Amino acid sequence: MTQDIPVFPTRAEPAPDTPDARFHACLAETLKWEGGWSNHKLDPGGATMNGVIQRVYDAWRERGGKPRQSVRGISDAELTAIYDANYWRMVAGDLLPAGLDLAVFDFGVNSGPARAVRYLQSCLGIIQDGHMGPVTINAANRADTRELIAAYMTARQKALPILFIVPILSPVSRERLDLAPWGSARQSDSRRRGSLSPQGALAARASN
Repeated sequence: MTQDIPVFPTRAEPAPDTPDARFHACLAETLKWEGGWSNHKLDPGGATMNGVIQRVYDAWRERGGKPRQSVRGISDAELTAIYDANYWRMVAGDLLPAGLDLAVFDFGVNSGPARAVRYLQSCLGIIQDGHMGPVTINAANRADTRELIAAYMTARQKALPILFIVPILSPVSRERLDLAPWGSARQSDSRRRGSLSPQGALAARASN
């Protein structure tokens, strides 16, 4: 069944220190792990370009009245719009503390926004309905951000054992879920391709 995906206008280049800037910063971190082309037989998502699978891309273009095409040809504008609508807005990234925004967004991209929110709600000790509403947002903003991120990343690590079993996915996934960079909270730790790992970025964002 085709997923009903809303169409949002493409974001313009953000001004510094705005919610848009936060979205683009978090997206840049996640794309270090989701970037590139993949169509491996062990990946249930099938053909994937920069983290967007063919099925999601088809639904997006259909909603916009455009013909289907290979996800390999996805434009930067389409990519940004899909991540914005399907993940960032679904986890209310604009309304979460810095650091936690990246943690929840990245989990949502990897495992689905509803699951990412349920795990956050579990860490907060509130009802786990998978909906990022006012109760969850207020609880997240009242909590100690660093402690919450540490608990959240631990929960995420336990949630995805399959990623350590499937060989084609495990090298990146082990690093992506590794808590060591978060624990050190040093920007010099665990660099990959010249950039911070998501957890290193979490620490840097939460410290600012």
